[in-house]
Amino acid sequence: CGGSIDHRETYLAMMRLTAAYAASKGTAIAMKPHGDICLSCRDMIDVHREVDHPAFGLCLDPGNLLYYSNGQNRPEDDLEEMAPLVTVFIAKDCVLRDDGPEVLIVPGTGLVDFPGVWRRLVDVGYEGPVCVEKVPGDDLETMNSNFVTTLQYLREQLR
Repeated sequence: CGGSIDHRETYLAMMRLTAAYAASKGTAIAMKPHGDICLSCRDMIDVHREVDHPAFGLCLDPGNLLYYSNGQNRPEDDLEEMAPLVTVFIAKDCVLRDDGPEVLIVPGTGLVDFPGVWRRLVDVGYEGPVCVEKVPGDDLETMNSNFVTTLQYLREQLR
C-alpha cells in the first residue's frame, strides 16, 4: 500500500480492477502496510472491506505497522478481526531508537510478539507463506548468519 489519503478513492478503484484481473489469471494480490491509508490493522481492514474482492488479501507485516506509526500502532491491535483476511505474513521486526524506528534488525530482537501474532493467525486457519523480507548485514557472511539465526528463531517460535 502506498495510497495516500488524498488518492484513496483512486487507490480503491485500482485495487478492485487489479484484484479482478489477478483472479482472472488464477492468482491474488495483497496489500502491505506502508502508512497513509494502511497505517494500522484497522485501516487495512477498512480498505479490504471497501475493495471487497476475494482475490484481494492483506499482508501482515508487523515491523512495518510499528515502523510507519513510530510504535503507535501495535500489530496485535485489531488482529483478531484482521487475521482471517491475511494471505501473506512478513516476519519483520522493529525497534524504536532515539533517531526513529528501525526494521533492519533480526526478527525476534525487537518489539514484535511473533509467537502471539502467529497464534492468532493459526487460530483462524492461516496456511499462507511466512516471508523474511530482510536481515541486517554489510556483507554476505553477516547476512547469511543473520538469516540462519532468523530461520532458527522462526522455526522455534512459529509452531
